Amino acid sequence: MEKIIRRGHEFGLLYDLDDQFENKTLAYLAPKKYKLDSSQQKLLKGIFSVPQSNTVATFAPDDSVRLIKFNGNSVDFDKFGSLEYGGEFAYLRNSGFDFTAFAQTRGINLLDFKTGEIKEFAGTDSISEYIKEIWIADDEKRHILVLSKEVGGYALDKSLVGRDILRLIDFSGDEKKVLRQIVLPAEDKEGYIDFIELFGATIFAYRKDNVRAYDLNFKPKEHPFIQNYNQYKKQYGFESLRIITLHPDFPFMWANEMNMEEMVYEGNWVFYWGEKEGFSLVLPGLPSSRVFLSPDNNWLVFSCMIDQSRMIAIPISEKLPHYLGRPIMLGLNPEVDDMRMAFTTDPVGVVLATDDIIYKWDLPPVPEDIDAWNKDPQPFIDAWVKSRKDK
Repeated sequence: MEKIIRRGHEFGLLYDLDDQFENKTLAYLAPKKYKLDSSQQKLLKGIFSVPQSNTVATFAPDDSVRLIKFNGNSVDFDKFGSLEYGGEFAYLRNSGFDFTAFAQTRGINLLDFKTGEIKEFAGTDSISEYIKEIWIADDEKRHILVLSKEVGGYALDKSLVGRDILRLIDFSGDEKKVLRQIVLPAEDKEGYIDFIELFGATIFAYRKDNVRAYDLNFKPKEHPFIQNYNQYKKQYGFESLRIITLHPDFPFMWANEMNMEEMVYEGNWVFYWGEKEGFSLVLPGLPSSRVFLSPDNNWLVFSCMIDQSRMIAIPISEKLPHYLGRPIMLGLNPEVDDMRMAFTTDPVGVVLATDDIIYKWDLPPVPEDIDAWNKDPQPFIDAWVKSRKDK
C-alpha cells in the first residue's frame, strides 16, 4: 500500500485501488456502448447536461443544438434549435431545473426548456474578453456566475488587460443584467493566478496553498473548509491545491494537491469538519482534471491512473465517518477532454463521447446497507445491471 509522509506523519490510503485491481477485488460496472452511424458522428462535438430524462446535448458543427436521447439500445439526435455563430465553449457541468447554458467565446446561450427557445446574450463587456467558465448561481432566478479574461486590444478599461473578471449576471429577461462584478488579483511573480469554483452560494478562489471564500455579493466570508485546511496545512504542510469539490449537503471537501514546481499530482484528500472533523488520504496522484459530483450528489466520479487511466466512482453516505464508500471501476477512460463528459438524470448516469462511440454508465442507487456494500459492491452492481437490462 502506498503512503504519503507529511512532516513525519504517515498517511495510508482510505482505499487501495491498486491492490484491489491487482487482486481482482475492485468491483466493475461496465458501460453501455452506443455506436454512432456516419450521420450522427458528423453532428457530435462537445456534450453537456440538459434538464430532460436520460438525455445530454451537443452543439453540432452545423451550429445546431441536438438533444442526444438514449432509448434502449439506440440513441437519437433530435434538433432543439440553431445558433447564428460557432465558437469556443464553456459548459455547465449540471443543468438548471428548466434550462441549461453554454458559452461561446464572448456569448452566453441559454436553452430554455420551458419555451423551447435558445436565447443568445453577450456575456462580456468588450470584444477582447473571452469566457473561461460558467456556473449556475441561482437556478430559480437564472443567475449565472461568469469568469472571463480581458486580453486587451478593445478593452473598455485598460487597467483590466490581462486580468480575470468575475460577474454575476441575471439572464431571466430578454436582456442580460450584470448584478455585480469583481476583478480578481493579478498574476503573481511566479505566474500563478486564482482558480475559481462555485459550490452552492460560496465562491472559492485559490492559488498555491492559499484559499479564500466569497458570498454571491463578492464579500469575503468564512468557511469551515478553509479553517480546517489551514489548521492541517500548518501542522503537516501541503503543496498547491489544484482541484476542489465541495459536497452541498455533507460537511466534506475533496482536495487535490499538486506540486506546481515539478507539475505532478501529490495526493487526493478528503477534509471533513463538524462532528467528524479530520482528513484522509483518498489516493496518491491524479493525472486528470476530472473530479465531479453526480447531479443527485450521491457519487464522486473521477479518473485515476491504475495500470492506465480509468474511470472510478465512489458512493457517498453520511453513515460513514469519512462519507466515502468503497470505490467501483467504470472502465478504461476514453481519451477525451472534459467537454466530452456529461451527466444524465433519471437515471443518474455518466456519459463520455468519442468520435464514433458514446459510453454510458447508469449509476446504481447508494444502498442503505453501506457496510455490506463496503465488503463487496459487486452483488449490488450485478443486481442493478440486471434490473436495467432493456432500459
